[in-house]
Amino acid sequence: MNVAIRTRLVFLSVLLALLAMAAGCGLVSRAVAVPIGVAGAAVGGIAGILVSSENPTEDVELSASGRRIDERMLQVRVHRDATFEGRLRTTTTITDASGIEDAEVASLTYDPRVQQLEFVSARVVGPDGATHEVGTDKVFERPTTTAGGATGFVSSTTKSVLLPHLEVGSKTEVEWRFAQTTPSPLGFSYVWRPHYALPLGESRIELTYDADAGLEFAADDRFDIEESSQDGERTLIATLRGYEAQAPERRMIGSADAVPRFEVSNVESWEEIGAAFHAAVAGSSEVTPEIDALAAEIVGEREGLDAARAIHRWVCANINYVVLYMNAFDGWVPHPAGDVLENRYGDCKDKYALLAALLTARGIAVEPVLVNFDRSFRPCSLPTPIQFNHCMAFLPEYGVYCNPTDRFRDLGELEVLLSGKFVVHGSLTGRVAWTPAGSPVGNRYRSKLRAKLGADGIFRGHGEMDFEGRIAGEFRRTLAESASTVRAVDSLLRSGPLGGVGELETTDPHDLDTPLHCAGEWRSEVPIAIGDALNFVVPAGIEFVNPVQIREFLSTQERRHALLTMATEVHWHVEVSLPEDYSYEDLPPNATHTNGAGHFESSYELTADGELLVRRLLRVDHDYFSATDYPELRTLLLAAVTDIETRLSASRSR
Repeated sequence: MNVAIRTRLVFLSVLLALLAMAAGCGLVSRAVAVPIGVAGAAVGGIAGILVSSENPTEDVELSASGRRIDERMLQVRVHRDATFEGRLRTTTTITDASGIEDAEVASLTYDPRVQQLEFVSARVVGPDGATHEVGTDKVFERPTTTAGGATGFVSSTTKSVLLPHLEVGSKTEVEWRFAQTTPSPLGFSYVWRPHYALPLGESRIELTYDADAGLEFAADDRFDIEESSQDGERTLIATLRGYEAQAPERRMIGSADAVPRFEVSNVESWEEIGAAFHAAVAGSSEVTPEIDALAAEIVGEREGLDAARAIHRWVCANINYVVLYMNAFDGWVPHPAGDVLENRYGDCKDKYALLAALLTARGIAVEPVLVNFDRSFRPCSLPTPIQFNHCMAFLPEYGVYCNPTDRFRDLGELEVLLSGKFVVHGSLTGRVAWTPAGSPVGNRYRSKLRAKLGADGIFRGHGEMDFEGRIAGEFRRTLAESASTVRAVDSLLRSGPLGGVGELETTDPHDLDTPLHCAGEWRSEVPIAIGDALNFVVPAGIEFVNPVQIREFLSTQERRHALLTMATEVHWHVEVSLPEDYSYEDLPPNATHTNGAGHFESSYELTADGELLVRRLLRVDHDYFSATDYPELRTLLLAAVTDIETRLSASRSR
């Protein structure tokens, strides 16, 4: 990593607004935008303009194909007051038909109140050499939609140009001119990286800035860096050449962690970000008489951590998550807790403000926490609010984090994308930390199934499932987002080897006060052959964790990137009955396997009634496995799948 240009000019007042914007949860829904252009216009750098087509969601980025970026040229002049102007020119080639649709529209987003964006030119050169110039009649503007389909209103505008006459072999060239016309109170930040799945010939970033601008840069070794100074100005040129497109891997970490990256920022320290964010949100958590009364009602006789848990559960269950950007500062600073309570909705900062007010009313200390809520685990090299897109809470007296926007997980339960993450705490002096890494302790799934094989070759049975810890959040969400339990059951049975139909009764998935318990009847759809001999695998029934899901984490190819799973313990208990005139032949041997990834064991025994009792335990010790560590995980999971899919034999008594 090359790091240079450490001349600093940092304004605390700048950071206050800068930070609060970064915590805006407008980019966080179930799908989280990938920081290629990074952040919104209010961040104050060119990041605010280079979004939209340069900032796809993770799924869109990983599935992109059919185009090659031949050249990307960005030139920016940054003034001492953080205003700037520049140009962006991008040239691409359509390499196969799958790239035509994505190449038909080129877009950038800007805030017309403080920025200008001008379409300069565009042309399409066909494979036969014919050139089609694109006129201004092909340019249109529209209000920018919020990320992830979230409800809301945004002040930014997206400008797009339609590119005609595209076919395989066509080359497109689009040029834009942009400017920040009003000095931003937020300094200057920018992060760029290539598109994970598209090849790149050359990207050239040229920054010219006043020597007193306080800019610092960091770049991965793949970038060539040139620096020069003249007449009080400095010029930095970062060039990336010959980036090859990558194919996605199963369950991989975020693509942002898998490509070279270039960063610019004028923020001095992460702690400064935390202190500024603390100041930005502190005034929003006032304990009004209504909030004080509500806190007392929620808590009742509970104290300490039990009281905090009750408040967390109430906020999760009663405050809906939406994004409202009525004006710029609505996106930067939480709405007052009293307003959030009255409206019964808010974004991540708003839900934190109400949570903090309720906790404060009961004498429980709480801190806001900035985190990136996506599949990326590699922090930015430089202190910058671009690192963060989500706000959650920390209870310092108990050392517990919570995410009040997640209505399916309890206090202290963080999903994989928030576990083992770099965070900045909002406090008077600010501080950096890492959220706890995922652990199987207290995170368990237990399944119990009784299955009987009928004379028609169909298994019929009764199953029960119990969930403990954060894994419960996964199935709570599955149930809540299903139109009915019938659909949820159908989805689970379809992934099993015998298919089937069934019914399921569950506790309320939204009720965090009640442990999640599911029970239901089931029968298979694919009959096994009935004869003098039987050959079959142990039935799975209605099963939340089955071999098909486990295989998603298996690959015979050598991995390049880290893999995300969930640290957990899975317990299976299966009782299998055969028709009276059949008896089992040799049972499979008991199995056990332990390595650095976890532990698997299984046992087979016959009861006095002739039933087969199968017990299995799979423990995965980590959420995150590097490419180097993956072989141990693969060996562990392969041992589990091999055992689960072992075929049993039985014969008819003569």
